[in-house]
Amino acid sequence: MANPRRGEVDVELGGQPYTLVYDFNALSEIEAAFGDKSIDELFFAGNMSRRVLREAIRVGLERKYRKHTPKQVGRMIGATLERDPKALAGLARAVVCGLLAASGVPAERIEQINRVLSGDEDAEAADEKACADDPPPTAAGTGAA
Repeated sequence: MANPRRGEVDVELGGQPYTLVYDFNALSEIEAAFGDKSIDELFFAGNMSRRVLREAIRVGLERKYRKHTPKQVGRMIGATLERDPKALAGLARAVVCGLLAASGVPAERIEQINRVLSGDEDAEAADEKACADDPPPTAAGTGAA
């Protein structure tokens, strides 16, 4: 069973259960695979590609399972989608939650984000309120608020 506080998430690929593991090294490996683009650019800018998702799943598998090639992981994802055509969103959501945990985001915030991504309307309203209560981000390196 996955330990979400350690960046672990349970997924099903091709009808088999797996635990994906994300830690600092996994995040670094994903960034390196895409020309050192940041995790934020790859996953949170609203344009996560299938290739990025496949690589994130491949890297997440490495800690607990044998190494897989990108094509092997693509076949596993394909088999999953044959079983459930809507599974891609769930896989993406699981990966995002693992990446957030590995980045140090508190578990309560990850759960709230997960509920919003799942389409839970009550969570979406709570998330809007929570975001309104958050202080504005500071500009990196400028000291400005």
